[in-house]
Amino acid sequence: MKKSRLSELEAKTQRLEAKAQVRQEQRLQRILDGDIIELVKDQSTFPEYAMDPLLPFDFKLWRFTPENGINPDEYSNTDSITSLQESLKKMPPDWKYRNKKVTYKLNSNGFRTYEWKDVNWKDAIVLIGCSNTFGVGVSDDETIAYELEQLTGRQVVNLGIPSASNELLLHTAALLLERFDRPHAIAVNWTACDRFRYFEFEGYWQIGLWNAFNVNGKREETLLKLYQYRNTDIYNENMLTYYTAKSFKQLCKDRVPLVEFSYFPAAARFARSTYFKFTCDARDLIHPGHLDHCRVAEYIHKKLLDK
Repeated sequence: MKKSRLSELEAKTQRLEAKAQVRQEQRLQRILDGDIIELVKDQSTFPEYAMDPLLPFDFKLWRFTPENGINPDEYSNTDSITSLQESLKKMPPDWKYRNKKVTYKLNSNGFRTYEWKDVNWKDAIVLIGCSNTFGVGVSDDETIAYELEQLTGRQVVNLGIPSASNELLLHTAALLLERFDRPHAIAVNWTACDRFRYFEFEGYWQIGLWNAFNVNGKREETLLKLYQYRNTDIYNENMLTYYTAKSFKQLCKDRVPLVEFSYFPAAARFARSTYFKFTCDARDLIHPGHLDHCRVAEYIHKKLLDK
């Protein structure tokens, strides 16, 4: 993409964010003034992102753009060229990612999986989760989806979404069952309990601990406050996870076989699912590595054979 085009997109994004910030401040003030009824009456139109048939899961995943010679198919999320350069300085000479190339093959909606039209949904296993399911820091042939395909011989659809909250996982499952044929099975990888979705008319945000490290404007300050207020008591986030997982189970009950697990101990406990401790062996040294994903794929395969 040409630099001028990138500048135009950045300017447009800044204008939209400025408008959203003003609207948000007006709404908050009206709530403080007790003008709740009028606020509800204003909701006369529906956000476009929830109605777009080209976005079956209501959004398109962000990806790196090809700037400064960086191939966006080789980096994603925290697995950036900067993090790789830092890792190369401190990892031993035999570290496998000194020589192994990491690739991210994404579909037109930014998901690390097949184009929707190429999925045989009735025979497919669908994975739903966060960046751990997406496979940040591991190559296409090291993800849970890849390993599970090798074990089952079935098409595995990777609906992992970096930074996803547990409520987003529930929303994704609901949209999946509404808009596509019922799959052979679903496996959900519960994520950190403190994350949540925040909606505006122009778009939406995934709120999490990262908001505490990116405060450089009014919008970021607002998002941080939302995160702090929601998670004042740890049992708020934990019990929301409990009821979100219960809703997910009921959504799938008598409709599609479900396997649940988590790389997060609190999420596993409150979602009543299996916990997998991981090694941070991915290329970014943050996310689960290939061997972790192999263990999980074997677990899912065994659970599905038992159903």
